[in-house]
Amino acid sequence: ESGSADIPLYLKEEVPPMYGYTPDCKYPAVYGERGVLGLSIKTKLSDNSQNVLTDFSANFDRSAVPDTLHYSINNKAFAIKGKRAPSNAPDMGENVITYFANEAKDNPEVTGEFKDYLTWLAKSLHLQHDGAGLNINFFDEESGYLSLTPYSLFFDNQEATLNLSMRYPVSTKKEDIINTLNTQLPKNSTMEVTRDMPSTNFDKEHPMVKTMTEVYEYATGLDGTPVTTTGATYARSMPNIMAFGPSFPGQKGIAHNKNEYIDKKDLLKNLEIYTYLLSELGK
Repeated sequence: ESGSADIPLYLKEEVPPMYGYTPDCKYPAVYGERGVLGLSIKTKLSDNSQNVLTDFSANFDRSAVPDTLHYSINNKAFAIKGKRAPSNAPDMGENVITYFANEAKDNPEVTGEFKDYLTWLAKSLHLQHDGAGLNINFFDEESGYLSLTPYSLFFDNQEATLNLSMRYPVSTKKEDIINTLNTQLPKNSTMEVTRDMPSTNFDKEHPMVKTMTEVYEYATGLDGTPVTTTGATYARSMPNIMAFGPSFPGQKGIAHNKNEYIDKKDLLKNLEIYTYLLSELGK
């Protein structure tokens, strides 16, 4: 989970493979990985209105939709329970950041710039996982809609800091997202890019892709048409590598949660697929 920071060091010392795969995603063969963009939005709240927030804590983690949040307004305590999910599958979770904004903005003790900020946050992000509330719901046929997850929120020194993680379609340009967002921010805000991983798009006609498709269909009897993903694997950084497995269709969201697992039958099916694939690639 370090953003494949070790791959450049490896490539300085070793020759890249002719072809290969990383079992760090899903089936069928993944020919395209969406772009990954992390953003930090800082907003000044200069009228002291946020001082009514006397407590604020949550389980923030960049890899997941936060599901627990506690806050107090003038020492009156509130708690919000959401649903945890991988940050690249926000529609599967219930994000306590936006539920907090949607709830707290209507508290009669919340006023001024703090209320304005929470109103913007709720309007722009609550239950709008494709970025439509910020006018960044980019789409293409290859990879679908952009996905957007606010994964942390902090209030300190009369300033709010909101961190966003997004996965954008393979045909979308990062600059278009940033330029649009700059027109959608609340007043007295600045934005910084904290993570930037361009999308990848492997040639679907490559012999390796065809071999992966044939092996997968033979071993499973399922459609092996290559797909794209919102995930990020080291295939972005390593030449001639694609993501292939190990989760099967319908198993979205089993990673990055408590008690990650794989069924025994799926583990054995992976063994069958990978053994056959290595045999075919070796030819």
